[in-house]
Amino acid sequence: MSIKLNLGGGKTWHEEGWVNLDRGLDGYDLSDRLLTPFGNGSVDLIFTAHCLEHLTFENAALLLVDCHRVLVPGGVFRLVLPDMNDVANIYLTEEKREKVKIWFGWDYYMGHSSTINKVHDHRSHYTHTTLRIALWLSGFGNDHIIVSSPLQSMEPEMRKPIVLADVDGYIKAQSGFDNMGGGQIYMEAQKDA
Repeated sequence: MSIKLNLGGGKTWHEEGWVNLDRGLDGYDLSDRLLTPFGNGSVDLIFTAHCLEHLTFENAALLLVDCHRVLVPGGVFRLVLPDMNDVANIYLTEEKREKVKIWFGWDYYMGHSSTINKVHDHRSHYTHTTLRIALWLSGFGNDHIIVSSPLQSMEPEMRKPIVLADVDGYIKAQSGFDNMGGGQIYMEAQKDA
């Protein structure tokens, strides 16, 4: 039986054949439990979008190691998260500075990066380079870490666009994988076969 995980998919996300682990859905806390219910080499695919940045760097590093542990040889891990290089460039453009202050938290840009963002609870920030290094340190071979694009996964099942819906006044993911907005990192790591 194939096991496929979505980490942090939210309360409303559902895709046939996928297990969705989310604190809001079932109280599953990735920071505390990591992927302990899953054995070594037992998971075929892992997807996470806009989840990793909600963990501290320390917890994110532990989760990445655990993702490597549970993947089968040749298994694919797809990550989508905000690109801090793009955020910094937007911040440097005067007319969009207020948007960035609201989205990522004023304290971060005032040099208090240990202060948790009050609006979106971003606890860590990544660029393509820092995410690649984090994946490499987690056990993924550098030649098996690739920068991707929206809907361009090496795994055909993860090329399905995200379907969004209004749920109680909030836009929530219903199914699918990639949203098409700019300012995001799309990266995949494949466990050595």
